[in-house]
Amino acid sequence: MTSVDRWKVVVSAPYARPCIERYRLALEQVPLERVLREADIISLNCTLNPSSFHLIDRAALAAMKPEAFLINTCRGPVVEEPALEERS
Repeated sequence: MTSVDRWKVVVSAPYARPCIERYRLALEQVPLERVLREADIISLNCTLNPSSFHLIDRAALAAMKPEAFLINTCRGPVVEEPALEERS
């Protein structure tokens, strides 16, 4: 069993800094590229807008660990589905 105390939680969100500081959250803000490269679990929780359209594309999927989990709670094409199917 894994203890949550040993988990390292990072976030890649351009507007997260004020919330992290205000609530003294134990989060580290890092670039998306680092999240893709290092994370075992990636949870997408964003709105669809021009900057999030196909945020997870072929290149992003290729950068992820082969055993990583991608959890998508977004509405709309934040994940490029054909690229995801190719990775399966």
